[in-house]
Amino acid sequence: GGMIADEVLKVALSQLGGSLGFGSAQESALDILTDSVVHFVKTVGLIAHDAAEHAKRTHMNFIDIHSALSEPDISMSVSELLQFARTADDLPFVRTVPKFPVKRKHALVTPDDARAADTTTTTRNHVPPWFPPFPDPAFHTRTASYEHRDVDVYHAREMKGKNKRDAQ
Repeated sequence: GGMIADEVLKVALSQLGGSLGFGSAQESALDILTDSVVHFVKTVGLIAHDAAEHAKRTHMNFIDIHSALSEPDISMSVSELLQFARTADDLPFVRTVPKFPVKRKHALVTPDDARAADTTTTTRNHVPPWFPPFPDPAFHTRTASYEHRDVDVYHAREMKGKNKRDAQ
């Protein structure tokens, strides 16, 4: 697991131990307990995921979790787990933890952001919204520094022949 998630789990396990009557715990014991819980949750998740894939589903459901908990390697009684969940006292977490995973703001500008920031661009209904915005008209219009080229093919051939004769 991630370091932050492991630390949060260690605090939660410490708090759970305190509510069960343990006054203190050694750091190494908490590390072993944390690793065991992480391994247990990963194992149950992998078995449930395999069960969902075997049933040709992409998401797990309660039946997959139930079958994972009933595996011989885990063999946890679902009814006992539900009974514990019903009877256990709610313990508020001792520290404030941001919503997990923490979403960070990135400096990456998406086409939607660029389109929203550009008020000069006219919207065109025939262009799908996921396309990038049209370039600034200054990029494709004639400017004073843009030299006009002849597009007349006949005149261009004449000029090419003249330049070739002059070079000889």
